[in-house]
Amino acid sequence: MSKKGKKHKRNQKPAGSEIIRQCVIYVQSMAAFTAGFEVDPSGNFDHAGSGKGQLGRKHLSHADHALRRLVALSPACLERRRPLTPPELLAKAGVLSAMWAQEGGKTRSCEPFETAYVRFFAREVEDSMRAQARDAV
Repeated sequence: MSKKGKKHKRNQKPAGSEIIRQCVIYVQSMAAFTAGFEVDPSGNFDHAGSGKGQLGRKHLSHADHALRRLVALSPACLERRRPLTPPELLAKAGVLSAMWAQEGGKTRSCEPFETAYVRFFAREVEDSMRAQARDAV
């Protein structure tokens, strides 16, 4: 509590979508992981890597956890699902962009949760477009 008897808001989650929250966690974690490589002087990623005891491990773990949460939160596999909101779709598109920015944007093999994320995202965009078309009629 502060001197005036009010609770600090530091530990409270911002209001809004859990999907957007996980998107932010993913992108920020990947940015932190990637940034470490820019200053690792070893040339072999001795410090920035994701192996045991390396500093990038925590950031990559947070990104992986956020991606798994995004797959679990996806309405793509639920019947009578509500389409994602435009801000949620925009946030998820940002995650997809961050995913492809890895490896310099070159084509690469996806990890299983990345594949699931891409498949679900395509379905979520389709659901959103169908809902917009229905509402327009």
